[in-house]
Amino acid sequence: IREIGVRMALGATPTAVVRLVGAETGALLTAGLAAGAVGASWLLAGYQDQWFGVTLADTWSFMTAALVMLVAAVSAAVVPVRRALGVAPAEALRTT
Repeated sequence: IREIGVRMALGATPTAVVRLVGAETGALLTAGLAAGAVGASWLLAGYQDQWFGVTLADTWSFMTAALVMLVAAVSAAVVPVRRALGVAPAEALRTT
């Protein structure tokens, strides 16, 4: 929150702050989804006979998991941004 407050005190617009947090969240989400897809494919290949109805070609399962992760990442990013945008820039500079 302090970093965002300092950025706003130095002239960043709320749109720029949201874009910054969105870019960081997107990068982390992409890396996490890629690592998760590789890990899930590796595990599913080894345990495929134990999972009923789930195969490596089951796109619905993978897409549902990716959608759940997207919702969780957006939810995790929205709360700090809303809090930071509500802080006065002068107050953010005073506390640092």
